[in-house]
Amino acid sequence: MELHELENEKIPTELSREYTYSTVESYVTDLLRGHDSRLRNQPNAVNNVQDCGYQISALAAMQTVAPLFFRRDLSRGPFVFTLTDLHQSNIFVDDQWWITCLVNLDWACSRPVQMVEPPYWLTNKGVDEVDAGEYDALRTESLAIMSAEEEKTDKSSHIPSATADKVSLRLSKVMNEA
Repeated sequence: MELHELENEKIPTELSREYTYSTVESYVTDLLRGHDSRLRNQPNAVNNVQDCGYQISALAAMQTVAPLFFRRDLSRGPFVFTLTDLHQSNIFVDDQWWITCLVNLDWACSRPVQMVEPPYWLTNKGVDEVDAGEYDALRTESLAIMSAEEEKTDKSSHIPSATADKVSLRLSKVMNEA
Protein backbone atom coordinates (compact mmCIF):
# COMPACT_ATOMS: atom_id res chain seq x y z
CA MET A 1 0.00 0.00 0.00
CA GLU A 2 2.82 2.39 0.85
CA LEU A 3 4.38 2.15 -2.60
CA HIS A 4 1.06 2.56 -4.40
CA GLU A 5 0.36 5.75 -2.46
CA LEU A 6 3.73 7.17 -3.48
CA GLU A 7 3.11 6.32 -7.14
CA ASN A 8 -0.35 7.92 -6.96
CA GLU A 9 1.30 11.14 -5.76
CA LYS A 10 3.78 10.99 -8.69
CA ILE A 11 6.71 10.39 -6.33
CA PRO A 12 9.44 8.34 -8.05
CA THR A 13 10.08 4.97 -6.41
CA GLU A 14 12.57 3.69 -9.02
CA LEU A 15 11.08 0.21 -8.64
CA SER A 16 10.34 -2.02 -11.59
CA ARG A 17 6.80 -3.39 -11.70
CA GLU A 18 8.30 -6.74 -12.73
CA TYR A 19 10.43 -7.03 -9.59
CA THR A 20 9.63 -9.81 -7.11
CA TYR A 21 11.16 -9.59 -3.65
CA SER A 22 13.10 -12.60 -2.44
CA THR A 23 14.23 -11.21 0.92
CA VAL A 24 12.60 -9.25 3.70
CA GLU A 25 15.61 -6.92 3.83
CA SER A 26 15.26 -5.83 0.20
CA TYR A 27 11.52 -5.24 0.68
CA VAL A 28 11.98 -3.12 3.81
CA THR A 29 14.91 -1.22 2.27
CA ASP A 30 12.79 -0.28 -0.74
CA LEU A 31 9.88 0.82 1.49
CA LEU A 32 12.21 3.11 3.42
CA ARG A 33 13.79 4.41 0.20
CA GLY A 34 10.29 5.24 -0.98
CA HIS A 35 9.73 7.39 2.09
CA ASP A 36 13.09 9.06 1.50
CA SER A 37 11.97 9.83 -2.05
CA ARG A 38 8.74 11.29 -0.66
CA LEU A 39 10.74 13.70 1.50
CA ARG A 40 12.84 14.72 -1.51
CA ASN A 41 10.06 15.00 -4.09
CA GLN A 42 6.80 15.95 -2.41
CA PRO A 43 6.58 19.73 -1.92
CA ASN A 44 4.37 19.47 1.18
CA ALA A 45 6.10 16.45 2.75
CA VAL A 46 7.18 18.57 5.73
CA ASN A 47 5.53 21.43 7.60
CA ASN A 48 8.65 23.32 8.69
CA VAL A 49 12.37 22.90 9.41
CA GLN A 50 11.69 21.22 12.77
CA ASP A 51 9.25 18.75 11.18
CA CYS A 52 11.80 18.05 8.43
CA GLY A 53 14.48 17.27 11.01
CA TYR A 54 12.09 15.00 12.88
CA GLN A 55 11.05 13.06 9.76
CA ILE A 56 14.60 12.67 8.47
CA SER A 57 15.88 11.48 11.86
CA ALA A 58 12.95 9.04 12.20
CA LEU A 59 13.71 7.65 8.74
CA ALA A 60 17.43 7.34 9.53
CA ALA A 61 16.61 5.57 12.80
CA MET A 62 14.30 3.11 11.01
CA GLN A 63 16.99 2.37 8.42
CA THR A 64 19.39 1.63 11.27
CA VAL A 65 17.16 -0.53 13.47
CA ALA A 66 14.95 -2.24 10.84
CA PRO A 67 16.98 -5.48 10.89
CA LEU A 68 16.24 -5.84 14.61
CA PHE A 69 12.51 -6.11 13.92
CA PHE A 70 12.71 -9.21 11.73
CA ARG A 71 13.69 -12.81 12.46
CA ARG A 72 16.78 -13.89 10.55
CA ASP A 73 15.39 -17.38 9.89
CA LEU A 74 12.45 -15.79 8.03
CA SER A 75 14.55 -13.38 5.95
CA ARG A 76 13.76 -15.29 2.75
CA GLY A 77 10.07 -15.67 3.49
CA PRO A 78 7.50 -16.82 3.49
CA PHE A 79 5.72 -13.88 1.90
CA VAL A 80 1.99 -14.11 2.44
CA PHE A 81 -1.09 -12.58 0.87
CA THR A 82 -2.13 -9.82 3.27
CA LEU A 83 -5.35 -7.85 3.54
CA THR A 84 -3.94 -4.47 4.59
CA ASP A 85 -7.34 -2.75 4.88
CA LEU A 86 -9.17 -5.46 6.81
CA HIS A 87 -11.55 -3.98 9.36
CA GLN A 88 -15.01 -4.79 10.70
CA SER A 89 -16.95 -3.06 7.94
CA ASN A 90 -15.14 -5.15 5.30
CA ILE A 91 -16.10 -8.52 6.84
CA PHE A 92 -19.53 -10.06 6.25
CA VAL A 93 -20.65 -12.93 8.49
CA ASP A 94 -23.71 -15.18 8.68
CA ASP A 95 -25.93 -15.91 11.71
CA GLN A 96 -23.34 -18.36 13.09
CA TRP A 97 -20.51 -15.77 12.71
CA TRP A 98 -18.89 -17.65 9.82
CA ILE A 99 -17.18 -15.27 7.41
CA THR A 100 -19.14 -15.27 4.15
CA CYS A 101 -17.48 -12.41 2.28
CA LEU A 102 -14.57 -9.98 2.40
CA VAL A 103 -14.81 -6.70 0.50
CA ASN A 104 -12.56 -3.74 -0.31
CA LEU A 105 -9.49 -5.78 -1.19
CA ASP A 106 -7.85 -3.14 -3.37
CA TRP A 107 -4.80 -2.76 -1.10
CA ALA A 108 -4.20 -6.50 -0.66
CA CYS A 109 -0.62 -7.56 -1.39
CA SER A 110 2.08 -10.09 -0.59
CA ARG A 111 4.27 -9.12 2.35
CA PRO A 112 6.73 -10.80 4.70
CA VAL A 113 4.84 -13.01 7.17
CA GLN A 114 6.32 -10.95 10.01
CA MET A 115 4.30 -7.94 8.84
CA VAL A 116 1.00 -9.72 9.51
CA GLU A 117 -0.33 -8.34 12.75
CA PRO A 118 -3.46 -8.53 14.88
CA PRO A 119 -6.00 -5.90 13.82
CA TYR A 120 -5.92 -2.61 15.70
CA TRP A 121 -9.72 -2.62 15.89
CA LEU A 122 -9.95 -5.45 18.43
CA THR A 123 -10.97 -2.83 21.01
CA ASN A 124 -13.53 -1.35 18.61
CA LYS A 125 -11.64 1.96 18.66
CA GLY A 126 -9.83 3.98 16.04
CA VAL A 127 -6.08 3.41 15.76
CA ASP A 128 -5.40 6.77 17.43
CA GLU A 129 -7.74 5.95 20.34
CA VAL A 130 -6.40 2.51 21.30
CA ASP A 131 -5.59 1.93 24.99
CA ALA A 132 -2.45 -0.25 25.08
CA GLY A 133 -3.52 -2.31 28.11
CA GLU A 134 -7.00 -3.03 26.79
CA TYR A 135 -5.62 -3.86 23.34
CA ASP A 136 -2.93 -6.18 24.70
CA ALA A 137 -5.48 -8.20 26.68
CA LEU A 138 -7.64 -8.69 23.57
CA ARG A 139 -4.59 -9.32 21.35
CA THR A 140 -3.38 -12.00 23.77
CA GLU A 141 -6.82 -13.66 23.86
CA SER A 142 -7.13 -13.52 20.07
CA LEU A 143 -3.70 -15.07 19.52
CA ALA A 144 -4.41 -17.79 22.12
CA ILE A 145 -7.56 -18.74 20.18
CA MET A 146 -5.60 -18.69 16.93
CA SER A 147 -2.90 -20.89 18.45
CA ALA A 148 -5.52 -23.39 19.67
CA GLU A 149 -7.03 -23.52 16.17
CA GLU A 150 -3.58 -24.09 14.65
CA GLU A 151 -3.03 -26.89 17.18
CA LYS A 152 -6.32 -28.52 16.11
CA THR A 153 -5.27 -28.25 12.47
CA ASP A 154 -1.93 -29.89 13.25
CA LYS A 155 -3.69 -32.73 15.12
CA SER A 156 -6.22 -33.25 12.33
CA SER A 157 -3.38 -33.52 9.82
CA HIS A 158 -1.72 -36.14 12.07
CA ILE A 159 1.38 -34.07 12.80
CA PRO A 160 2.83 -34.91 16.23
CA SER A 161 2.85 -31.79 18.43
CA ALA A 162 6.56 -32.14 19.14
CA THR A 163 7.33 -31.58 15.46
CA ALA A 164 4.38 -29.36 14.51
CA ASP A 165 6.31 -26.10 14.94
CA LYS A 166 9.12 -27.45 12.76
CA VAL A 167 6.79 -28.73 10.05
CA SER A 168 4.49 -25.73 9.80
CA LEU A 169 5.05 -22.09 10.54
CA ARG A 170 2.59 -21.01 13.21
CA LEU A 171 1.18 -17.62 12.32
CA SER A 172 0.05 -17.03 15.91
CA LYS A 173 3.64 -17.40 17.14
CA VAL A 174 5.07 -15.11 14.44
CA MET A 175 2.37 -12.50 15.15
CA ASN A 176 2.99 -12.65 18.89
CA GLU A 177 6.74 -12.21 18.42
CA ALA A 178 6.22 -9.30 16.03
